[in-house]
Amino acid sequence: MNRRSFVKRSLMTMAATGLVPSLFSRTALAAGGNGKILVLYHLFGGNDAVNTLIPYGQPEYAAQRPDIGIPTAKVVPWTHPA
Repeated sequence: MNRRSFVKRSLMTMAATGLVPSLFSRTALAAGGNGKILVLYHLFGGNDAVNTLIPYGQPEYAAQRPDIGIPTAKVVPWTHPA
C-alpha cells in the first residue's frame, strides 16, 4: 500500500464513522474566533510550504521562484483575524 492509498482509506474511514466532522467542529469551537478557519493537511514530500501560504507581496518570492511560483493573480488573499 502506498501513502496516497493509506491517506485516502484513512480519511474515508474517518468520514464514514463521523470522526472528521466531530474533530473539525471541536477544533473550531476550541479556537474561538470569527468562524473562519483555515484547515491545512500537510503531507511531507509532496508539498512546498512556501507555496501553501504564499508571500506574494514580497519581491524575493517571485525572484527566487521564477518557474514554480504562484502568480499573484491566482493567489487567494488571507488575512489573520484581529
